[in-house]
Amino acid sequence: MPTHRQNDHALAQAKEALLAEAGIVLEVLTTPQNEDGQGFNTTVVLQKDKTRQKFDALVTTTLNQARATQIAARQRAGDTPTLIITRYVPYNLGKKLREMNVQYIDAAGNTFINTPPLQFFINGNKRKERALEHAEKGFLTKGGVRVVFALLCKPELTKAPYRQIADTAGVAVGTVDMVMKRLQYHRFVENLGPKGRRLVQREELLDRWVIGYTEQLRPKQLIGLYRTVTDIR
Repeated sequence: MPTHRQNDHALAQAKEALLAEAGIVLEVLTTPQNEDGQGFNTTVVLQKDKTRQKFDALVTTTLNQARATQIAARQRAGDTPTLIITRYVPYNLGKKLREMNVQYIDAAGNTFINTPPLQFFINGNKRKERALEHAEKGFLTKGGVRVVFALLCKPELTKAPYRQIADTAGVAVGTVDMVMKRLQYHRFVENLGPKGRRLVQREELLDRWVIGYTEQLRPKQLIGLYRTVTDIR
């Protein structure tokens, strides 16, 4: 069964993809409600230039045709348009959703928004399952310990280009990319869209870093334990 963290990560990925693919900023207005193990409800605003439109959003990683039909019925009964935010909408399911005029965005960037003047249709992007699987793993690898230490020392570095973070931490750019994705998944880094990124839950992250340093990096720094041949007292 999908966890809240997986649904939350699907929301974060879809938000990034929507901005990258359509230039639309997604703003979450309310905290998650009515969580049922398959997803949760929230209210979002989509903004493109000066146009802002409010939606009742369903965030879920579990989406099939039966659930889509239920959502379509609920949409007809409400005044505010409904938006599905999910990990991935397959081609055939996307076609069915469009026939029912059920709007959606997914983490791959596939988009169907039909609330004038906001009208966008993007189809054919492939799913990002592999990226999600990597993100779900831990971030305190040997390189991750170095990156997190740099971010904890200089939180403003979180919004810097990956090359700058890599130079500061003494790791490869690819390591920074991996660590940042996993930090976002574990909700230690927030993506603020055009405003960049922000480090959050720093005290908890520091506690995690101490464990990671002890397990991953400290043993590599130890050269050896020595004693003198004779008593020097």
